[in-house]
Amino acid sequence: SVWYTTLASGLSAFMASVTGYCLSKYNFKAKGVIYGTAIFCMTVPIVGTMAAYYKLISQLGIMDTPLYVVVTHMSSWGSYFLIMYGFFKNISWSYAEAVLIDGGSHFTVFFRIMLPQARGPLFTLFLMAAIGNWNDYMTVILYLPSYPTLSSGLYTYRAVMERSVEYPMYFAGLIISIIPIVTLFALFSNVIMTNMSVGGLKG
Repeated sequence: SVWYTTLASGLSAFMASVTGYCLSKYNFKAKGVIYGTAIFCMTVPIVGTMAAYYKLISQLGIMDTPLYVVVTHMSSWGSYFLIMYGFFKNISWSYAEAVLIDGGSHFTVFFRIMLPQARGPLFTLFLMAAIGNWNDYMTVILYLPSYPTLSSGLYTYRAVMERSVEYPMYFAGLIISIIPIVTLFALFSNVIMTNMSVGGLKG
C-alpha cells in the first residue's frame, strides 16, 4: 500500500506540473492542438473502455508488474493538469528571463525556480491523489494481483467470505486501513485548505 500510493501519487502530481508548465509558458505551433485535445479527452466518457484498456495493458507486457504503476500514472492530463496549468500561467516569466540571462538552462528554470514556487499546490495534489490511491482496490485487483494492498485485501476478504466473514477481524482491518488517511488529513488539513480557493487551487 505504501509504495503503490507514494509512487502513483508522486508521478501524478509531478507529471501534471511538467505538462502544465510547458503548455502555459512556452509557445509552439502544436500548443493549441495539445491543449484542445486534453480538454476534449476529459469530455469523452470512459464507460465501456475497460476491456480495451485491459487488453492494451496485457499487450504492453506491464500487467502485474510495478512498471504498470509507472506507465499508467505518467499520464499528465485531467483536473491535475488544469490546476497546474492555471497556477503556472499566473507566475511571471521574469523569473525565467533572469535565469536565462545569467546562463541558466530551461531545466534550471523549471526545477530551481518554478517548481519550488509550486510546492503548495503540488503537495496538495499529492495528498489528494494519495487518499484516492490508498483506497483504490479495483485497480490493484485487476492489474496488480501479485501486489495486493490493504484495501484490495479487505475487499477480497469481504467478497470471498461473504457468508462466513469474521466481522471483528474485518472491521479491525478497516480501522487500520483508515488510520494513515485520517492521520494525513489531520496533519495537513490546513495545507489543503490554505491552497484551496473557489474553483481550484492557489499558490
